[in-house]
Amino acid sequence: MSAPTTSGADFIAQKTTEELLFLARNPSLYHQSLVDAARRELQRRGQLPTAQLSAEEAAQIDKTWEDEPDATPSWPRLALGGLSAVVIAGGLWWASHREAPKAPAHHSPPVLVSVETHQMPGFAAETEASVQQLKNLLPAPDRQDTTATRKYLLLAGRFWAAEHQSAYLIEQVRLAKYDSTLLGQIAIAQDSWERLTAAAVYDHKLTPGMTAQLGRMKHIASRRTATLNAFSWHYQAGIDVIDENDLVKVDSALFLRHQLLGTPKPLAHSRLPDTRVLRQLPRVQRSHNPLYVLRGKVMPSNPANGEPPLPVQQLEPGQIDSVLVFRREAAMRAYGPTAHDGAVVIFLKQ
Repeated sequence: MSAPTTSGADFIAQKTTEELLFLARNPSLYHQSLVDAARRELQRRGQLPTAQLSAEEAAQIDKTWEDEPDATPSWPRLALGGLSAVVIAGGLWWASHREAPKAPAHHSPPVLVSVETHQMPGFAAETEASVQQLKNLLPAPDRQDTTATRKYLLLAGRFWAAEHQSAYLIEQVRLAKYDSTLLGQIAIAQDSWERLTAAAVYDHKLTPGMTAQLGRMKHIASRRTATLNAFSWHYQAGIDVIDENDLVKVDSALFLRHQLLGTPKPLAHSRLPDTRVLRQLPRVQRSHNPLYVLRGKVMPSNPANGEPPLPVQQLEPGQIDSVLVFRREAAMRAYGPTAHDGAVVIFLKQ
């Protein structure tokens, strides 16, 4: 006899005697094979004596029984069936006892508020025009060095992109036209200055004239980044975004910018009491030791007699275009404590 593996035998074996009797007594309602299997199981259980059947039916049942596998259910199948019943019962209990889902809370629709913002322009056209202006200012011998000219103009492009952005932001702050986008716009301008200063540290083999112009660009970059940093700090601190110290740095950068373009102009804020514009170097005074700034380089005066450093002494009067003099407080704000006796910023003619 084969092993008890068929699902039909398991199905019949799991039926109660009453269910099997119903199958056997109503053969017209079920498939004949199912009825026969039910009768065999009843006969095995002693609930359907063969004598009650016709000889033909009894013989058929006996024959079929010999061909069918043992209908005794295996223990793993019984265990699995019991586990399934427990799971189903648990699911029914949970479904009947769980809390009804809460209705979603009804919120008022969001109210859209119109907020005016200012987008910073791209300045692509302005940058291109300014770079072209610097190219036109190059002497003919310098332009013959095409490699140096190409590198110089690339640096100039980075400079003017950052400079136009910074000038725009400074004007917006001065006119109190900035909004909550100010910090993001400052970050954009600072990134632009970083692109210039990161490239300017390398030796690009520029001509002396190009190197001097690059020095002015770097000095302007220093003034602009300091101003933008101050704007950012003031804005986050909730105080006036621009103060007198910032105006001094703005003036210094603006004057350098005009010198870069060969068109020096009076300072926009020269009315401040701690700054003044001269056409020649100030008179030397003993026990007065200001800092000197020439071509973007900061140099101390002679501590013994207050005379300017040697590069300044070697200048011819005709070389000087204008001089920006910072008094004590303005100089210390712009150049630190070493400028306790003021500062003298010298702008040369092209």
